[in-house]
Amino acid sequence: MYLLNISMKLDLTKQYIDLDTVNKFIEYNSDFSNVIPIPKPHLDVVFMSYYEADADKHYKLLKKRVPNAKHVNGVKGILNAYNACREIAETPYYFIVEGDSMICRDFNFKPTKKWITDIANLRKEEFNYEYVQLRKQIRWYSLNPINGEVWPHSPISLVYKTIDEYNQFKESVLPINYDYLDTIDDTKLIVEDNWRERVSLLEPTIASIDVFNSSPYDAWKTGFRIGNRITTNLLNDKDKPTTNESSNRLDKWSTIGYDQKNGKYCIEGVTFGIKCAKISSNWIEEYRNTTDNYKWLKETFEREYGSQYNADRVSKETVTNSSN
Repeated sequence: MYLLNISMKLDLTKQYIDLDTVNKFIEYNSDFSNVIPIPKPHLDVVFMSYYEADADKHYKLLKKRVPNAKHVNGVKGILNAYNACREIAETPYYFIVEGDSMICRDFNFKPTKKWITDIANLRKEEFNYEYVQLRKQIRWYSLNPINGEVWPHSPISLVYKTIDEYNQFKESVLPINYDYLDTIDDTKLIVEDNWRERVSLLEPTIASIDVFNSSPYDAWKTGFRIGNRITTNLLNDKDKPTTNESSNRLDKWSTIGYDQKNGKYCIEGVTFGIKCAKISSNWIEEYRNTTDNYKWLKETFEREYGSQYNADRVSKETVTNSSN
């Protein structure tokens, strides 16, 4: 059984958390009034944002936990943004926190003891960019605020800094003091065989809340991309275990959380994404490769849902103004 190692514990034996608990968890992790800062973390923490609606809020919360956290903002293109994070990081390994991620107030930004041991025991010929980046990256789970899914979606990650393909950082890693790792329960770690399956180490702890629902459009866009990608995979997937898992995720994303913040927009996005994936399977050009076409997504949302979105926004503004 995996338990979240913070003051408010969640049972992670299931992939989905009930929504009442989800809302309590979000409320708990929104209060940083008495959070204990990490003044000098051993590894850099870089916040990467691209004009997400709540990015500034999330960065301020991160700074309360990690006062010297760095910030990369507004770099167009995901690869360019990751390169900018690499350039600003000064430690051989560093954490990346994405703009949609609200960190859990008790997340300690510490790699696991097993990870440190494995890095220390690598042979020199193994310690290169390809091996470490693919086998020694760590991701942590995030919590979906709409349907309660526990999944590494926009996760906090620990990545390897390199200048060229075979840049050696082993000697600079080993002297770091990791005495605090003695308190970590190794039974909660993913076994080595799963590293190969998942490419990187997935640590079974919720480190953040993926606040992709900060606006109606962002919720709809994320829902569309999930619905479209999973459906596309299902249409081409012949692996039954994978198919069952994907079908279950698609069902949860398209049915749970309508009354959560911007939940209806997320579910509408999933439904539309499913529709577009099925249409594109018949090679109708407009609906192909739409998940990463943000211009098309924005235009489609405004065309299909703009009047509904604007009505909701005006209604909320009226209520806010009247209360003032």
